[in-house]
Amino acid sequence: LAFANTRNGPEDIYAVAVAAPSVETVILKNAELFKNPSDWSPDGQYIVYFSDNAKTGDDVFFVPVEGDQTPRPYVQTPANESAGVVSPDGRWLAYQSDESGANEVYVQSFPTPGVRHRVGPGEVPVWNHAGTMLSWLDADHVKLWVADIRPGPEFQASAPRVLGVVPPNN
Repeated sequence: LAFANTRNGPEDIYAVAVAAPSVETVILKNAELFKNPSDWSPDGQYIVYFSDNAKTGDDVFFVPVEGDQTPRPYVQTPANESAGVVSPDGRWLAYQSDESGANEVYVQSFPTPGVRHRVGPGEVPVWNHAGTMLSWLDADHVKLWVADIRPGPEFQASAPRVLGVVPPNN
């Protein structure tokens, strides 16, 4: 389990094993003011997170869990990028960016970014367990969008479609 905590000042990223005995480990300490872990790589080697930067806004990074725990920028542009999630096969990272003026979901190869693929408008991407579908919410968090993903060395996604409507909070 990875989480951010401010108990020692600026947010630090911690990891803790959920199996007994659970030992808490600091993964990233006081490197930036704001850090929000959003995913683990399926092989357990990296924690993906986004961090706020005064010059570039929110950016997506990943940090190795062991060895040299130097943060590595994944997407760092003048736009806001966040909510990075790694595909179950570890090949792709989906994230949201407001580069166009509105949040959109993009996918690139992971851990080395390559060609960027726009999947659809929206935010908070989530992979299904098999890695054959990517879902996300529209900007108003009312519609749940999906695209079918064809596994393989090249990223291929179907046209996005609305899967359903999210019930309002009452």
